[in-house]
Amino acid sequence: MANWYYYDDDGNRITVTGKELKELAKNGLIVPDTIVETEEGKSAPARRVKGLKFAETLSIEEKEEIVPAHSPVEANPVTETIPTNPRPFTVENVKQNVAVVAEILRKKMDIAKPIIIEQSTILLEKVKKQPLIAVGTISAFLLMFLVGGAWWMATGKQGHELQGSRATVTHSEREQDHLLVADFGSKKFVLKTVLKGHTGWVLSVAFSPDGKRIVTGNTDNTARIWDAESGRPLRTLEHTKLVRSVAFSPDGKNILTAGDDIVRIWDAESGRMLRTLDTGRFSVYSAALSPDGRRVATSTYDMTAHIWDAESGKMLQTLSGGMDGNTLRSVMSSIHSLSFSRDGKRIVTTGTYIPSGNIAQIWDAESGRLLLTLQGHEGAVNSATFSPDGRHVVTASGYGSHGNRDFTIRIWDADSGRTLQTLEGHTGSVNSAVFSPSGRIIVSGSADHTARIWDAESGRLLQTLEGKMADVFSVAFSPDGRRIVISDGAFDTASIWIFQ
Repeated sequence: MANWYYYDDDGNRITVTGKELKELAKNGLIVPDTIVETEEGKSAPARRVKGLKFAETLSIEEKEEIVPAHSPVEANPVTETIPTNPRPFTVENVKQNVAVVAEILRKKMDIAKPIIIEQSTILLEKVKKQPLIAVGTISAFLLMFLVGGAWWMATGKQGHELQGSRATVTHSEREQDHLLVADFGSKKFVLKTVLKGHTGWVLSVAFSPDGKRIVTGNTDNTARIWDAESGRPLRTLEHTKLVRSVAFSPDGKNILTAGDDIVRIWDAESGRMLRTLDTGRFSVYSAALSPDGRRVATSTYDMTAHIWDAESGKMLQTLSGGMDGNTLRSVMSSIHSLSFSRDGKRIVTTGTYIPSGNIAQIWDAESGRLLLTLQGHEGAVNSATFSPDGRHVVTASGYGSHGNRDFTIRIWDADSGRTLQTLEGHTGSVNSAVFSPSGRIIVSGSADHTARIWDAESGRLLQTLEGKMADVFSVAFSPDGRRIVISDGAFDTASIWIFQ
């Protein structure tokens, strides 16, 4: 009898017979997103294997028979949905790519999180660039005073100082996003540009602080920089393994990429690699830059999270104080993602924790002390980010480790840990969810081949973005909140949507 293979939580390749594979599925020990493989090298999520019936709680129908990623049978619709791995299934490549990508599909944990843009820095830069008209008459001075005063009030500059551990959202930000929510009756996000050029799955996306460029991370072992207006590729950043996390520095001059055990920092203009940060022998799940650009936070395959000096590469802190009072590593089976608060004082991590279940945790970024645990999701927590004012956290969930699932988004009070809203509507694992720059809107991306726009205050669904999409692994807002970039999963592309 022919053997089958599947990949466990640690990326190990397990050999089973076809009968054993069916029993594993029926008993909930493998889930629809578990990667399975035949001896001939055919590989796909388990949900596409004919004859597999999953645990009843999943209610997953039988799917098409598995076909190889490079199948020449163009008429078979499955070839349109199984992503192409550009490298052959050698033993080495299986270790480097297939096992990693298997975990991405099974738990949807490798969502690289875009950096929360530091809007105060952007507005202050605008202030510096504001032209001052020097005029010699009293009437001109009065006019300048009136115009300057009106501009000052309109932008809400006086409300932009940091207060306590949070950044105050300005009046202009509130007004802009309030209008955007209200405008959904007459306007909507429409597809503007498709970014083409990658040959693998797009796992992570991010806008530059000025909104003019986009960076994407891919399983084809590259990160790419794109012109956000035209969709033209600008630079290709070569790696030795797949790229899970990408981010721009706050000033837009540098780009951070991560995927193997090396975090790389690049010159965003020339594409030249400036320096590296060696995290050890374990690959990086997720990486994030602090809002001031001085620190890098990483989560790695050894189930730990660390904070590093971005310039020297020195490790500054290991997040500790887990559920049992020991290190984060001792209570966590995997860390799916992490991100900084806007003031850089806190970090939120997500994943599957033992024995407490599927949770997110908020940490003091300076001391590494655990501050708060957000518990309530039934499935693995795939992503979490702070709202711009630091008062809330949004989390996205998917499949759990025991066959349970939770395709919801939750909004939490970042001080008390109380659930404020549960957003329901996705029919697949929710891989990514982020706030708009003012915190009034949320965009989420899912394995149900859609991205959805939500009113963060009411939890109301405002719009569903769909079309030629596969699994959406990552989503990000532009700094002005009126564009969204979405990774289109198996179609090897990312797309830009504009509000109009």
